[in-house]
Amino acid sequence: MIARKIIYEGIFDDRTLNAVYELVRKIEITGNLKKNSAGHLELNLEGDLSMIKLIEHQIERKCPTHIKGKEILPAQIMNYPNFSYQH
Repeated sequence: MIARKIIYEGIFDDRTLNAVYELVRKIEITGNLKKNSAGHLELNLEGDLSMIKLIEHQIERKCPTHIKGKEILPAQIMNYPNFSYQH
């Protein structure tokens, strides 16, 4: 199991956040989703690297017009019990 922090830059409304949340929830990976500001969306994910990459590709395919940039950072494993959305 690994942990990754993915930070997307762009324009994210509530509809986009719900779409991202549903994509991650369906894959059943743990972590959290945070909207830091109007232009930053942060995903903290824990699980298999192939599942994390699958989530990245699905988000980028589902929301191509909303994403302007992406940064992937290693993260510490926090043992999240599920996937959650922090407002």
